[in-house]
Amino acid sequence: MFGYPTAGLTGANICQMRRHSIISICLFLFSLVTLNADAAERTAIIEGTTADGGKGVAGALVAAIAMQSEKTAATARSDAQGHFRLGPLEPGKYGVTATAAGHTAGFTLDVAVGAGVVARADVKLGGEALAVSGMLVDEVSGQPLGDGKLLAVRESEVEGDLFAVEVVNGSYNVLLPRAKYTLIASAPGHIEQRQSVEDGAAVVTFHLPRSWPAGPAPAAVVDWMRTHAVPLAGVGAGMGSADLHPLATALGEARLVGLGEATHGSREFFQLKHRLLEWLVSERGFNVFAIEATMPEAFDVNEYVLTGRGDPQRALAGLYFWTWDTEEVLDLIRWMRKWNSDPKHSKVKFYGFDTRKMPRAAQVALAYITRVAKGESANWATQLAPLTNELDSQVGAMAPEELQALIKAASALVQRFDAARAAWTSRSSAEAWAVARQHAQILVQSLEVLRLGPLLAAGEARDRAMAENINWIAEHEGPQSKLVVWAHDFHVSYGSQSWHTMGQFLRARWGKAYLSVGFAFDHGDFRSGDSLDNDRVHPFTVGPLPPGSFDATLNATGLPRFILDLRTPPVGVVTDWLSAQHTAIAIQGNRNKQDINADFMAAFSMLYGLNDSAFASSCCRTA
Repeated sequence: MFGYPTAGLTGANICQMRRHSIISICLFLFSLVTLNADAAERTAIIEGTTADGGKGVAGALVAAIAMQSEKTAATARSDAQGHFRLGPLEPGKYGVTATAAGHTAGFTLDVAVGAGVVARADVKLGGEALAVSGMLVDEVSGQPLGDGKLLAVRESEVEGDLFAVEVVNGSYNVLLPRAKYTLIASAPGHIEQRQSVEDGAAVVTFHLPRSWPAGPAPAAVVDWMRTHAVPLAGVGAGMGSADLHPLATALGEARLVGLGEATHGSREFFQLKHRLLEWLVSERGFNVFAIEATMPEAFDVNEYVLTGRGDPQRALAGLYFWTWDTEEVLDLIRWMRKWNSDPKHSKVKFYGFDTRKMPRAAQVALAYITRVAKGESANWATQLAPLTNELDSQVGAMAPEELQALIKAASALVQRFDAARAAWTSRSSAEAWAVARQHAQILVQSLEVLRLGPLLAAGEARDRAMAENINWIAEHEGPQSKLVVWAHDFHVSYGSQSWHTMGQFLRARWGKAYLSVGFAFDHGDFRSGDSLDNDRVHPFTVGPLPPGSFDATLNATGLPRFILDLRTPPVGVVTDWLSAQHTAIAIQGNRNKQDINADFMAAFSMLYGLNDSAFASSCCRTA
C-alpha cells in the first residue's frame, strides 16, 4: 500500500533505515499493534462445546444471540470434538444456541462476557424435538434460494433462545426443542417472511417476495393509481353519496366490510368511516356496526342507539379504550340514534367484538345463572370470583396454576350453558341465553390471552377471539345481517408476517363475503399512547416517508383523498410493484411512530389514501 516490499524485514531493521518515509512505516506498524490491542480489550469471546449425551457434536451451527435481538451476533461451526469459538463480540449478555443434523437443538442463556474476556458456554443438545423442514424459494420463479437464511425464535419469557438454522440449496431440516416458534426467512433481494409453528412436525415452504429497488415508484404505478382512484369530495358525514356510488360495484355482495386505520387517533379516518357507515346503512342495507372495543360494555351503547335510554358519553367512556373516546365516535353514535329514531328506517345496532376486560362479562353470565338456575349460582360465583372485580391486573399476576383453574372454570361454565340450553331458554328466552353464553365465552377468550402473556401467540389468540365474536354477531343477527367492522389496519387485513389476523380468520370463514379496506396517510398529526411515558396519550406528528414508500406513492398522485380498488391492476410493472412490500406508517394504540413493510395488495381489497391527517378530538374522559 505504501509501495515498499516488507518480506524478510523485521521491525528492528526497518527502523534502522534513515529516510523520513521509513519513520512513517514505523508509526504505521506501531499503530496496527496498538489498534489490535485496543480492539482486543474492547471485544469478547465465547468458547465452549456442543454435546449430546456427553459426546461432542461436530459441525454444529452455533450462534451468539444478544439480548432483545432477533439477529445473530456471531456464528461458528463446532470442530470434530464439538469445540467452538464465537467472536469477536461486544461486551454484554448473550444466549448461545446450537443446531446440528440429527440432534435436537440446544441453548444456554445469560452468558455474560466482559471486554477482553473469554467466557465459557457449553451447549447440551438432545431431548424431545419439534421437527421442522421446508424450503426457501423465490415467490416469482419458484426457484430455491441458495443464499437464504432461517432463524427460529422460541416463544418464551426469556431472551436469547433464537436458533440459526442451516439452509442448503434452499432446503432446511432442523430438530428444535419442543415449543412454539416463529420462523424468520430471509434472502438477499427479498422481503423477510415469518411463520409460526408448534407441536408435532411442520413443513413450511417460504415463498419470499422480491424487494423492490430503492427509489420512487415507476411512473406507470402512480399514473394507474391516479386514473383508477375514486376521488372523494370530503370525509364528513351528511354531505351526500354521489362520489361514493362508483364504489358500489367494487363492494359487490360483501356481507362484512372491514374498515381499517393506520393510526387509532386520526380525525379524518374516523370521520370517513362515519360517512361510509352512513352510506352503507342508508343505501346498501347494512344494519350492524361493530368496533374493536370490549363486547360486554358495548351493549350499553347499543341500548342508547336503539332506544335512546342512557347517556351516550358515559357509555362511550365505558368502553375503556381511549382511542374511541373521541368527539368523532360520539358523533357517529348520535347519528345511529337519529337514524333509529325514524320509524321508517330499519334499525342499525352497535356491537363491540374485543375481549380485553372481564368483570362485566362475569357479572352478566352469573346474573343470568341466578335467574335461571339459582341453586347453581353460589358455586359458579365462588369459582369465578376473581374475575368479577375491576382489578384485572391481579388476574394477570396470578400463578400459572391459579390462572389454569380459572380457565377450567370458565370453560366448564360455557359447557354448562350448552348442556342446559333447552331448560334455561324455557326459563328466559333464546336471546337472553345466547347473549349470556357469549359473555361466558368472552371469559374463556380473555383468560387464554392472559395465559399466553407476552408471547406472539397472545396476539393471535386475541385476533382469533375477535373474529369468533364477529362471527357470533353475524350469526346471532341472522342471515340478513350486514356488518361494518371497525378496527386497526393490522386486524382487518387478510394477513401479516406476525400472526394470523382477525381479517385472515374472517376471510377463511366468509370468503369474498368479507371485504377489507385499508386506510393510509402520507403525513400529519395523530393521537397515540406514548410508550416512553407510561403509555400516556399525547399528540404526535409524522413527516412524509421517503420516495418509494407506499404512503409517498399515494401522495404522488396529487389527490388529497381517494379510494382505490387494489384487486384489478394491469399485469406488468403495476402489479409487480403493488405485490411487493413497501414501507408505510402504522401506529397502534400504545406505541410511537412505527414504520412497517407491507404487501398492501395482499392485505386489502381496497385502500383509502389521505394526504394529510389531523388529531382525533378527545371526548368524554381525561386520558
